[in-house]
Amino acid sequence: MTMIQIMPLFVRSSRQGLWQLQLVALEKFAKYFFALDLTNYARMTPGYLYDMWSLQEDEPEEWKFVSNNFIVVKTLGAMLAIGVDHGLEQINKDCKGNGGFNGVEDDEFDKHFMIAPVKKIIVAQYHEQFNITPPKSSIHVHHQDNKRHMKFHNKSTSLYVACLKEFLNNPRLDFDCTFNSMTHSVLNDPEDLLNIDPIGDELMKEFIRTRKTGAAGSVWDLLPRRNLATFRNQAKVLKL
Repeated sequence: MTMIQIMPLFVRSSRQGLWQLQLVALEKFAKYFFALDLTNYARMTPGYLYDMWSLQEDEPEEWKFVSNNFIVVKTLGAMLAIGVDHGLEQINKDCKGNGGFNGVEDDEFDKHFMIAPVKKIIVAQYHEQFNITPPKSSIHVHHQDNKRHMKFHNKSTSLYVACLKEFLNNPRLDFDCTFNSMTHSVLNDPEDLLNIDPIGDELMKEFIRTRKTGAAGSVWDLLPRRNLATFRNQAKVLKL
């Protein structure tokens, strides 16, 4: 449950533009990258956190700039800010959608100079000049504010509630086992999963201690996998 409690903090930090909260949430979440063999994230995250926290004392002007500019606000409303990379992905989507430019990627000038933000500006100027209303304005309507997304999230929530009620009323709860309420899976050897927090903490501390001094190689070198027992890798399909 600790992992689930940290995830909303990270989401909130992006949605509300809370820079220090994002760093703290990522720092608390990083241990799971090591425990669950997410090796690329595990190798990169400690160095990223060190560099970002160092800005506060070493480069206060850069720290202030990053604190105020690590998110993009495209939609009027609360809790709707997004990361810069997410914002660029939405611009790319707009340029490839209805009213955008398609089929000109092979042109060298377009490829190197007419990047996505410039394309978006040209499309917007075209719409304004000829009084054309785009299918949907991303400024006033959130891209997920539609019936399809609401139906999907409502269905997922209803499914989770039903599974949780079934789980709580299950007589097998009296058994000494670890049970997945969504998949109805039982983990026979739950020690790794139940101790994932201290295992992840120790792995991250060991990584920082050895890679920082160079005793176990560079931070760019591959990490060995732990292959801890989880529902994902221990589940077996039984045909009845």
